Amino acid sequence: MVSVLNPYLLLGISPQASRDEIEEAYANLAQRFTVEDDHKKQNQAHIQQIQAAYALLTQTDGGPGQSIALPEIGLSLNTTLSKNSVISLPEPQIVYVLVNVLTEINREAYEPSSKPINLTLVIDQSYSMLGTGIEQAKLFGTKLVDELTETDIFSLISINEEATLLTSPTANIVKGEMKDRISRITAFGATELSSGLSLALQQNRLFQHKNFNNIVVLVTDGNTFEDHDSCIELGKQAFENTVTLVIVTAGTEANYTFLKKLNPYRQDMVLSLDNFEAVWDKMQRFIREPSPFIRNLMMWVALDKGYELESVFQLEPIGRDIDFQSEHIHIGASNSGLIRILLQLRIPPALTIGTHKAVRIYVSGEIDIGEVVAAEGLAEIELAAKQEKDIAEPPSIILDALSKLTLYRLQQKAQDALQPSTGNLEANTFRDSAESYLGLLEHFRQIGETELAESLKPASPPKSVVYYQTRLLVASSDDE
Repeated sequence: MVSVLNPYLLLGISPQASRDEIEEAYANLAQRFTVEDDHKKQNQAHIQQIQAAYALLTQTDGGPGQSIALPEIGLSLNTTLSKNSVISLPEPQIVYVLVNVLTEINREAYEPSSKPINLTLVIDQSYSMLGTGIEQAKLFGTKLVDELTETDIFSLISINEEATLLTSPTANIVKGEMKDRISRITAFGATELSSGLSLALQQNRLFQHKNFNNIVVLVTDGNTFEDHDSCIELGKQAFENTVTLVIVTAGTEANYTFLKKLNPYRQDMVLSLDNFEAVWDKMQRFIREPSPFIRNLMMWVALDKGYELESVFQLEPIGRDIDFQSEHIHIGASNSGLIRILLQLRIPPALTIGTHKAVRIYVSGEIDIGEVVAAEGLAEIELAAKQEKDIAEPPSIILDALSKLTLYRLQQKAQDALQPSTGNLEANTFRDSAESYLGLLEHFRQIGETELAESLKPASPPKSVVYYQTRLLVASSDDE
């Protein structure tokens, strides 16, 4: 059975709509998204959602809009097109749609309460932290203990070549004893962060519950060896288990490149103790005023006749390709309250002059902000076809998104080339080039994505060449 939260949203009508308006909206949508072929599975699924909304409104006792409680929380979809208008051409064209999924809360009707925290603190006590690093870590840890309340759960772990559980998860801790325990930590030995992260997730899981703000705080310089892949996998596990991983860097030579890979979903939570007061202020606000957590997010992209969806790429919280061939697109979760998706659409040839409905985007999921509630959102995309060419540049936010997508594709190709070769001279040559190119990509990342986006803008057209090359760069491997 299809579940519907807000039937008015799905039908695109006002809650005050009459029976005739409901009938008309349903008929128009059913006609728009009916398809004769089977490959547009999301159109078929969306029609079922529209039918469920129509049934809910027409079968409600007391008439339309009389007995339906509308949700106070929703998902807002902000969309930006690479171009709002195209010239009508005899061949298909490509348009990109950037979709920002945000939480939308009626604060007057819904005031989320602050949750107690289930906090696991992990302090790196390896030799590379000796001096400034370990002193910063201990100061930060003792201040964190001062913020705990009687209802909070706290556990403490130290790591060097192995992980040591100094304090099991405990409520209503004796703060003086805990701060004394932290103050006696000394730096020595090698580093194996993966063992510390694994133990931290294990201990945090003992009290993991939706009524807690589950947090693992790792204080480290990130200088671990031979376990990078294991650490990154543990970072993904934390995210999938609704645990917020906060990385606080200490010392003078932190490995920021690795630490951002370790926490790709919340790179705003990779904090440096070089500015202790700023970090501490952010941590205090984050712990007691957490951002809305979006989870179990699904997306349906219903296409008008002639339009095709060619790719779906997630920009935030982590860059990745997303499968879109099933009845829905599984987006997943974000503990920042924001998810950014880039859609690549193929426009049908020979569009008639005028404005056309192109695609309908519907999302459904859950928002956790003190309690878990279901939420949904919808956006309609229109495109204008003109006789004269639109000379406007794509919005900078689209150029930035395309730069991220292009870097991701190039990095994928370089990583593929680094796989063990068969001894073929040409393959080995390309593998060597790929190693150099990965270094170049890292240099681009250090320059900054915004500057890179600017550098991708054509200094002087022809635009057709630039767009054609961009089309090649973002093409999937099946197209090559």
